[in-house]
Amino acid sequence: MAFTRLAARSTVGARLALDAYRSIDPEQIVVTAERLARRIGERFPASGLASVSRAVLDVVLIGAAMFFLATVEVRVKRRRALRAIHELRAMAQVIDRHPPAKDPSVARTNRSATASSPARVLSRYELVR
Repeated sequence: MAFTRLAARSTVGARLALDAYRSIDPEQIVVTAERLARRIGERFPASGLASVSRAVLDVVLIGAAMFFLATVEVRVKRRRALRAIHELRAMAQVIDRHPPAKDPSVARTNRSATASSPARVLSRYELVR
């Protein structure tokens, strides 16, 4: 029993760790880039590489911001399309689960049709298959 709890915890932990690698945390990028710039400045203090690394950091961050802004429209459209597809799939599932013209219970009973009943064009064999 303890093994199953441990396995469940490790599975959840592994899933959370995997999710961390599926998204980019902008704050972590900035922290890592600043740490790298500090390390360069500490290792090569007289070379001026620290100012170069900070300039490169600025360029990278500006590029990332431009990329984010350029892809906003695509991400919004994708999100809308996925929501619409989900709604259509849900409606299709309801229709698939409850087809009004293919009701096998009608074939088993001798009920008479009403004025509002759907047209029953399928034979007993077609209804059951």
